[in-house]
This record gives sequence, C-alpha cells and structure tokens, in this order.
Amino acid sequence: MPREHKVLLLLLLLVCAWTVCIASLAPAFDFKETPQRPSRPPGAEERRAHGECADLNNTTWLGYRQQRFNLQVQYLLLTRSNVDCAQRFDRESLGERPSYFNASRPTKVIVHGYRAMGSKPSWVKELARALLRAQDANVLVVDWVYGASFAYNLVVENYKEVAVQISVLINQLQKHGCRLETFHFIGVSLGAHVAGFVGTLFEGKIGRITGLDPAGPMFKGADTFDRLDPTDAQFVDAIHTDSDCEQTTFKFAMKP
Repeated sequence: MPREHKVLLLLLLLVCAWTVCIASLAPAFDFKETPQRPSRPPGAEERRAHGECADLNNTTWLGYRQQRFNLQVQYLLLTRSNVDCAQRFDRESLGERPSYFNASRPTKVIVHGYRAMGSKPSWVKELARALLRAQDANVLVVDWVYGASFAYNLVVENYKEVAVQISVLINQLQKHGCRLETFHFIGVSLGAHVAGFVGTLFEGKIGRITGLDPAGPMFKGADTFDRLDPTDAQFVDAIHTDSDCEQTTFKFAMKP
C-alpha cells in the first residue's frame, strides 16, 4: 500500500476515535446549551425611554386654578444606584418600600419653595447629585409645585398641609426601619418653613434641618410654631444669601 494511503487511513482512524470520544462525553457536557451571561440592568437612558424616570411637575395658571385644593404632593427618590433616573412614589404607594430606598442609609429631604410662575425648580436635581457625591444616602425630593405656585398668600396657606403629608411619608418609612435622627431636611425659601413644621410635628426629633434663605414675607414676627425655629430638630442651621429691599434678613438662631 502506498505511503500516502497509509497516512490517509491513519488520519481517518484518528477522526473516528475522536468522534467516539466526544460521543462518550456527551452525557457529561451539553454542548447545545451554552450558559448565558446575566442580562445587565437597564441603564438610565433605557429606563427614561420607557418612561420609568420621574421628574418634577410644572403647572400653568389654568392648571393651578383647577388643582388649587389638590396639592398633588409627590416624592422623587434618588440614590447612587439611580442618580440619573429618579423614582416616583406618592401617598398611594407608601405601603411598599421604594425599591431603591435603603433604611440603613441617612435620608436627605429637599423641599423647594415658592414658584412664582409654576415652573419646576431646575436646581433640585443638581443639589441631589451633589449630596450623593458627598454621601451614600437616600435623597427624597418633595415636589409640591401645584401648591407652591402663583399667589404667594395662598401658597403660605398650603405649607402646613404639605408638612402634614410629608409626616405621613416619614411615619411610613419609620415602619421600614428609618430613624428620625437620620433625616436631614434641606428647605429652600418657603420650603424651610415646611421643613420646620415637619420638625414641629415630630417634636424636634428630626436629626437636622437646614434652611436656605428661609422666606421672610408673612413670617417675620410669626410665632415659633409657624416658622422654622431652633427647636424644630436636633440640629438646625440657616444660610442667608439674599435680603429684601430694606436690606434686612430673616432673623434666625442656630441650635446645636
């Protein structure tokens, strides 16, 4: 038999032997079903495209007139896990803990103030991101644009009701393990007095309240029960960056 035929025959025998070997291993290894990598969680862009990311409300004069007696307070939750895609939850969904909320972390609560034209405060999300860069926390944004817009004197009538609704939220979160001393409220303008009244409702047991330019009109000379006060939390501080036409600021003391 020629040498070339012998080589070819040897190769055929090797192929047959390899086939038999593979067949014998088949029960132990399933080559048809390859393990799949776990799917990656959807990113912020994908979730936003599917309408899963919440945003602050805007309102118009007509919308304000129609909804004046319905404050429509909503809450947006931001954490380091969803910093670019806020999660919305409201009074109807408070029975279940928000999916990103972690009761073991401190909770920052941002409360905006008066909105003269009904527009959403554009600075809120940047403040939330700055807080999350500094600390691993839950950041809750209180959106009460419907009750905070247009007629200032009517808005002032709403602030205590907003505080009561926020207290309902805090009571619910306490049931999931949150402690009052881990809450830090950051209230801007009229939102500072909203935060102060929340503190009053909890008898000063909130951990900290920071008032950023607490609103002066209709609050100067008001009773401490009706405005941000040093007794509203375990630590209360106020930062003033502007003043009225008389160059006077809202007087405030700080309680350590």
